[in-house]
Amino acid sequence: MNDYYGVLGVRKNVTKREIKKAFRTLSLQFHPDKFKDHKNNADVSAEAAEKRFLGLADAYEVLKDEVKRKEYDAVIESLPSSFRPRFGESRLARIDAWGVVLAFLCVLSTVQFYGQTYKYNQFVKYWKTKEDVRMFAKGEIQAELKKKANKKNGKPLSSRRLKDIENELIEAYLEEKSKKLNVQGGYKKIELTDLVIIKFLKLPYSLPMEIYTWSSYFYRLSTGKYSLGDKIYWTRSLLRKHEDEWLEMPEEERKALLSKELWIDANYQRHVEEEIAEETRKNPARMKQW
Repeated sequence: MNDYYGVLGVRKNVTKREIKKAFRTLSLQFHPDKFKDHKNNADVSAEAAEKRFLGLADAYEVLKDEVKRKEYDAVIESLPSSFRPRFGESRLARIDAWGVVLAFLCVLSTVQFYGQTYKYNQFVKYWKTKEDVRMFAKGEIQAELKKKANKKNGKPLSSRRLKDIENELIEAYLEEKSKKLNVQGGYKKIELTDLVIIKFLKLPYSLPMEIYTWSSYFYRLSTGKYSLGDKIYWTRSLLRKHEDEWLEMPEEERKALLSKELWIDANYQRHVEEEIAEETRKNPARMKQW
């Protein structure tokens, strides 16, 4: 079925006057006597222009007449939706923009989820191999190991069998403990709230909250009533530490840095001097090279 609206480059709900205007504009471009001189027809052949002009004439002949137009619209509506002309719109253009955005975010979130899960699993795998972790686990499973080692017939197990049982118990213990690991930084376990699509869907709530947060921040700056969060943010910024890096630091070290009030220029300069002095004490040869 011909898409007469599409041929004229108009939508279905246009007026008769708009149809006439569209026909006149395009006919001047593709008329056999006019197309050679038109600036937009540099790559159009005479045959293509003539074919396009005939299509324009057919479309205009139907759509300019109200009766024929109603009959044409009725025929279009009777067709299955997948066979109906799109009235000048490509099928891709008619796809809901929100659908495209959500589909993209779904794909991005899927990649994010599996990528971060893989990184977390790699960290857990490495954590289980650390000597101090395995030694701690070995101490924790000794009672269970003694129960497993005592056979009903009273005969002791071989050293090899005991070692196998010990390794099994250590692995089981570490597997259980790994579920409660609080990993921060780039290897942290991903949460649903970390996914891009969830953050996007929460924008109607999170955006006003973000605006409120920054408004409150500037208000505290103007009044001098700083919060603990402000002090942490300033300290992290001065030390050039990401939030995850800050959280990975021991709590005592964080408290010590906050107590120095590094957001005050004089205190920050004193801190830098202390760091340089400490580095000089630890690595005098390296500092001399500087």
